[in-house]
Amino acid sequence: MSCVFCGGSPVTKEHVFPQWLNQYLPPGRQQTEQARYGAGAFDVTRQSMGLDFTVKKVCAPCNKGSG
Repeated sequence: MSCVFCGGSPVTKEHVFPQWLNQYLPPGRQQTEQARYGAGAFDVTRQSMGLDFTVKKVCAPCNKGSG
């Protein structure tokens, strides 16, 4: 798998949403909804502690803004 920005590798597990946003959410478990439209569409609801979604799509230098 290669980085979606620069094509480099390896890619690292990175948060989709900045973790500082969690301070603005109510404490405790959240119900989050995940959806994809078009080909391969799905809709999933799950319990989470804050915005903890991660993906392996970006290399560390690009994630830090130095790629």
